[in-house]
This record gives sequence, structure tokens and C-alpha cells, in this order.
Amino acid sequence: MSESIEIPDFSGDDFANDKQIKKMRADADAFNSMMIESIRIIKESFAIKNVSHKNLKGFGMFKALQPTIKETLGSSEIYPNLTIILATYLSAYPIPRNSNSGVDYYLFGHIQLTKTFPDTYICKETIREKIANLVLKTDLDFKHARKFSSRFHVITEDKNQLSDRLQTKDLDCLSEYPDLEIEIYKQACLFRSSKKSVSPPEADSFCNLTKSMIKIFD
Repeated sequence: MSESIEIPDFSGDDFANDKQIKKMRADADAFNSMMIESIRIIKESFAIKNVSHKNLKGFGMFKALQPTIKETLGSSEIYPNLTIILATYLSAYPIPRNSNSGVDYYLFGHIQLTKTFPDTYICKETIREKIANLVLKTDLDFKHARKFSSRFHVITEDKNQLSDRLQTKDLDCLSEYPDLEIEIYKQACLFRSSKKSVSPPEADSFCNLTKSMIKIFD
């Protein structure tokens, strides 16, 4: 007579009481919730949806980061020339006796320009840019936007054309985003509000900057 074989129950969670696993799962759940909320803020601000990815390899500020595009949002009737990109790339910064690095998600905005602009790069003006400009005189200042000019370094292939295009625009409003980065390349503008990774507060800041950018480059 054969004995019955008892099949063990594998349905339980072997790691349910593991403190490290529980923390990892809680962190993953918190991250997912944060990402969902951040994307919700963006989608509701611009009434946009998921669309096909854009080719951004021509932009120096994007190419230098070697990012991977994870999500692309656009196709709004109100903002037809706007695309918002969620990308990941490896970031790192030194800490005493160690290093801290990881892959995070970052927001970029893309505006297809309807007017002709020269290729241009705008970034936060540091002491390095100030010293370089003393020698090379490459920075473009705007007399009507002194706050903007005091905070940002502007390099362009055609100073006269860029000045003409922006002479009536409220550039000083961009001073609210001291770490912004803007690049104009082949009749398109790529920008970001800062180098911070995605979060609901960063999504709010990015949306506000995007609305200002649309007014300036309309």
C-alpha cells in the first residue's frame, strides 16, 4: 500500500518577517506612489497623454547625460508644440570616504519653435562662467532683464537675432528657477527646471517653468 505524499504549502511569504525585505518593499511602494503622483500633476497641468518618444540626441545637454527615455507626454490641443520627457540616467556625487550613486528619473521639456532662433545654451552662471566671460566676452546680457542676466550664462551663435527675439519677453520670471538649463537647437527648445530627480514638488516647479517657457518662446 503506497503512502500518501504531503505536498508542502508554498503559498506563504517566506520574507514577510524579514526587516530588510520589508523595508525594501515599503521603499518601492513609496517610490511608485511618488512617481504616480508626479505624473498625475504633469498630465493634469497640460492635459497631455503618452505619445511616441522623440529623438533628442542632437541636444548637447541631453547627450552628455546618456539618458534613457522612459515616458513621453504630449498631444495637447492647448499646447500642441509641447512634449514632456521622463528620462533616467546615472547620477553620482562624492561623500566622505564613499560615493553615492544611482539611477533616478528626471523631467525635460521640449517645445517645437514656430519662429527662427539661433542655436543657444543657457545655464546657471557660476564663477567659472564669470571669469571666462571676462576674457572671451561670450555671454549675452539683456538690458530689459537684469535679474535674468545676473543669474544666467547665455551662449548663442547669433547675439543680435536672439536679442531681437527676446527683447520684449519677461525673462526675469525665469530667475525663480536658479538651476534651470535651456538649449535651443534646430528650431526646438529643450529645458529642465533643475537637476533634481522627480518628485511632486519638482513636478509642480517644472510645470510652472514650462508655462513660462511657452509664453517666452511663443
